[in-house]
Amino acid sequence: MSTISISNRNKLALLLIPWSLAACPRQSEQKPDTSLPLPPASATAAETSAPGVSSVTAPAAASSELPRAFAQLGGRCDEVDGGASDATMMCSASGEIVGIWVPVDYVKGVPPAAEIIREEPRRDVAPGRSLTVALEGERLWIQAVSCGACRRIMGHAFVGLLPRLTEKQLQSVQQRIGIPETPVLSNADQWRDYYRDRPLPPLPDGATPIQPSP
Repeated sequence: MSTISISNRNKLALLLIPWSLAACPRQSEQKPDTSLPLPPASATAAETSAPGVSSVTAPAAASSELPRAFAQLGGRCDEVDGGASDATMMCSASGEIVGIWVPVDYVKGVPPAAEIIREEPRRDVAPGRSLTVALEGERLWIQAVSCGACRRIMGHAFVGLLPRLTEKQLQSVQQRIGIPETPVLSNADQWRDYYRDRPLPPLPDGATPIQPSP
């Protein structure tokens, strides 16, 4: 049987290979979501921060790529064009974009990896008003449809960074989807607790359950 002799210098080189590989992490390349329409970059109304920011731990890493309509989340408010836009930005005291509202048909639902904590009304009702609330780490996702049967689906979609939204900003989000302004739901667990075991509201006026096909 033949044997292979390795010199001390070669042994040292072999030992250093894993360290050199670890020092050069592979860089991932993010590809933009070109399947969704991109709204203009500016905001119609920027909500600035107020004193009383909730003290919450840093958000867990979100796994999904942001749709193009929400691509400016985490960016700078002062870099947004001041012209007319369909998007509404929420800004922190430091000038970071921490929440974005866009027309609901600019995005296609919530990310598949997100945890849906509320869907109303039930799936067995006619198209009309609906609400989906989901969490992905400390990202809050909302799809609020006001007219699902219209030629263009009407309503608004939202994504926000819960630990960085102020109480005032959170109150405006809650009010917009029919939640009382108090208590302020400032983290993911509080949103889960609010909807846990809470009965669904009655069907919208004129909506009737869809009968299954025979």
